[in-house]
Amino acid sequence: MGGSKKYLKYGGFTEKTFRQEGLTANDIKITVRKSDGMPSTPLYSNAPYTMYAKVDNDNGLVSQVAVYGKGEDHRAKLKDIDIGHTHKNITGNLKFDKKDIHIHEYDKNAVRSKIARKPSKKERRLLMIARYGKRKS
Repeated sequence: MGGSKKYLKYGGFTEKTFRQEGLTANDIKITVRKSDGMPSTPLYSNAPYTMYAKVDNDNGLVSQVAVYGKGEDHRAKLKDIDIGHTHKNITGNLKFDKKDIHIHEYDKNAVRSKIARKPSKKERRLLMIARYGKRKS
């Protein structure tokens, strides 16, 4: 049995903190947080193999794609594909400039790794299509 929850007057049991604002060229949902704060994309998804994108307010380009899992862990975020900010790993000499794409992975407890890695060709392509492809409404 699950715990009890308060039913909202306008329907449902939870209040959504993000809204969908459109789709990228590769059908990734562009989300916007309804109020200030972190994170910039939802920490969990209701559907497997989902991806959400965050758009940079300064230039209107996608600056992050969040990738979610499959199976029993489909709700959990697997990784963020980031660009547009500097990042220096806490170990080693690897650092990323604003123009560099880098990947942050999440553990089973939904904790984001502070150690980033370089993207695979597939991850790089995914972000570039989301960033520069023609958007859908």
